[in-house]
Amino acid sequence: MLGANRLRVFTRIILPLSAPGVLTAALLVFVLAISSFVTPRLMGGGRVFVLGTEVFNEATVTLNWPLAAALSVMLLILFSSIILLTSALCAHWRREQPCRATHSSAGSPGTR
Repeated sequence: MLGANRLRVFTRIILPLSAPGVLTAALLVFVLAISSFVTPRLMGGGRVFVLGTEVFNEATVTLNWPLAAALSVMLLILFSSIILLTSALCAHWRREQPCRATHSSAGSPGTR
C-alpha cells in the first residue's frame, strides 16, 4: 500500500496472506506434540508428564481404565477444538481476501 506505515502494511497485507500457513504450521506442531509419548519418556526419564504419557501410564501401568478413558476423551476434545478453531480462522481469512485479479481487470476497458 503506497504511503502506509509498516504496521498498517503488516496488518493489512502480510498477516492475512501468511496467516493460513502459520496456522497450518502451528497445527502440525500441535499434532506432533500431542501424539508423542515416547519422546517425553526418553528425554525426561519418566519425570515429564504430558497427557499422552499419562493415558499410557494409567492404562498399562496402574490399570486405572476409567481415568485413562477420561483423559483420552479430554485429549480428543482438546484436539477437536483446536482443529475446528484453526479451520474456522483459515476460512475467515479466506473470506476477507478478495481476488485482486478479478477486481483490477473487471473495470478496465478492452481487457476481453
